[in-house]
Amino acid sequence: MELETLIRAYREELAGYRRRGLHDRAALVEESLRRLGVSTGVTPRENVRSGPASTIAEDAARDAETPPKASKPAPAPRPAKSKKPRP
Repeated sequence: MELETLIRAYREELAGYRRRGLHDRAALVEESLRRLGVSTGVTPRENVRSGPASTIAEDAARDAETPPKASKPAPAPRPAKSKKPRP
């Protein structure tokens, strides 16, 4: 496998882990890149977004506009069946 291809694959994997907040896995990939002599450009964990900015903004706007849904009322309990006395 070519070194450039391997580095590109590691960078894509690292970006995915950071985007999803999988910091332990991202640290393992960063270590692999460091062994290859590549700078990882570490981003502090608190600054990592969990998705593209446009998606996050759209979700927040939609949530603000959408009124909460009313839950369905629980069905009324059925009356207990009375036992008829046997003759």
